[in-house]
Amino acid sequence: MNQNLGSGRGPRLKRSLLSVGLLLPLALSVRAAAPQSPHVSVVRPPTSAAQVLGFGDAKAFGDLTSLAAPIVAIASRESASGYFLAGADGGVFAYGDAVFRGSMGGRSLAAPIVGMAVTPSGSGYYLVAADGGVFAFGDAVFRGSMGGRSLAAPIVGMAVTPSGSGYYLVASDGGVFAFGARFKGSMAGRPIARPVIGIASTATGDGYYLGSSDGGVFAFGDAVFRGSMAGRGLAASITGIDVSPSGGGYYLVGADGGIFSFGDAAFHGTPATPGQSRVVAMAVTASGYVVVNSTTAAAAIPTVAIPSDLPTAATTGLVDGVALSPSPGFTASQDSAVYANLDVAGNIEVRARNVVLRNVRVRSGPWYAVHVYPGASAVIENCDVAGTQPRVTGIYVEGTATLNACHVHDSDI
Repeated sequence: MNQNLGSGRGPRLKRSLLSVGLLLPLALSVRAAAPQSPHVSVVRPPTSAAQVLGFGDAKAFGDLTSLAAPIVAIASRESASGYFLAGADGGVFAYGDAVFRGSMGGRSLAAPIVGMAVTPSGSGYYLVAADGGVFAFGDAVFRGSMGGRSLAAPIVGMAVTPSGSGYYLVASDGGVFAFGARFKGSMAGRPIARPVIGIASTATGDGYYLGSSDGGVFAFGDAVFRGSMAGRGLAASITGIDVSPSGGGYYLVGADGGIFSFGDAAFHGTPATPGQSRVVAMAVTASGYVVVNSTTAAAAIPTVAIPSDLPTAATTGLVDGVALSPSPGFTASQDSAVYANLDVAGNIEVRARNVVLRNVRVRSGPWYAVHVYPGASAVIENCDVAGTQPRVTGIYVEGTATLNACHVHDSDI
C-alpha cells in the first residue's frame, strides 16, 4: 500500500460547552450578550472557489472562482482528456474534451447535489441529490431514483456500471440502491464506525466498493478487498473513493489531500491543501488522477470586544421548569417550522429554511446530533445537545445557523 498521510490535526475536545461541526469553512462571529443570553452566530461566506490538480497523465484545465455554491464532485472517463465539475446547486462545468450537456443550475432542487457520474461514452452524465433525486443529461438514461421516497440516511454518492446499463446510489448509512444494475449487498443496518462517503463500481460492473470517512472499505459482489485506512489515525476524513483503471485496486482521498492506494492502484503524488482548501473528490484517469480542492472565501469579520461574562453550563441549555415531550429523531423539511419543548432520542436533520429549534434536548447516536444541510437555515436556542456514542458531532452546519444559549457537550468538534 502506498500512502501519504497529509497534514496533522489539533487535539480533539471531548467535552466542550459549544461545539459546531463544519463541513465547509464558515465564519464565526461572537457578539457580546447579556449574562443569560450568550450568542454565537454562524454565517456562511458568500462565495466559493475550486482548484483542480492533475497527477500522472492527468491534466488540470483551470480554476473556478466566485461560485454561488461549493464544488462537490469531479467526474471523468479514464481515457478522456477532460473532466466535469458539479456544484451543490446543480451547476456543471466542463473542461478539456468534456462537453457540457446541461445542468440543474438555477433550477429548484429539493436537496443539494452530492455526486456525479459520467456515462461510458463520455457523452452524458448524471447528478444525484442528497434526497436521492437523479438528473440525467446527454446520453445518460434515467432509470429511477429515490427522490420523494423515505430514506434512513441521505444519499452521498453514485456510480455508473461500466456498460452504462445502470447505476448505484449510496447513502451515508451504507445503504445501496441499484437501478438497472445488480444489487450485491450493502452496509445498511450493520454497524459502521463512521458514515459512508462514496461508491465505486468494479471493472466488470458485477460488484462495488463503499468507502467511509474513517478510511473503511467495504467490498461487495466481485469486488476484492485490498486494504483500508480504518483504525490508522487519519489526519483528516476520507472524502472520495475510485477504482484503478484495471479494476485491480482502488484509491481513497482525504480532505487534507492524502492519497491512499491499494492493490495495483499506482501512487502519482498528493496535493497540498493550504488555507481553507479542502479536497472533496477525485477521478481516476488511464495513468493518473485529478483531485478537486474546494475553497470557501473568507468573509470579513468585524473586530468585537470579547465579553467578560462568557457562557457557562449554568447560563445555557434548557429553560428551567418547562416540561419536554418525548420524540424520535426527525427531519425538518418545512420552511419556518418551529420545534419546541422536545426530548429527542435520535438525530435532527434540518433541510428547510428558517427552522427554529427551541428548548430541545437532543441525545444522538452516531455521526451528527443536529445537521443543518446546505441551503438550509436554522435558529437553535436554549437547546441541550449531547452524543450517546463516541465520535458524535454536536451541531454540524453546512448551511446557516444561529445558536443562542445552547449547551453542546459530550461530543467531538
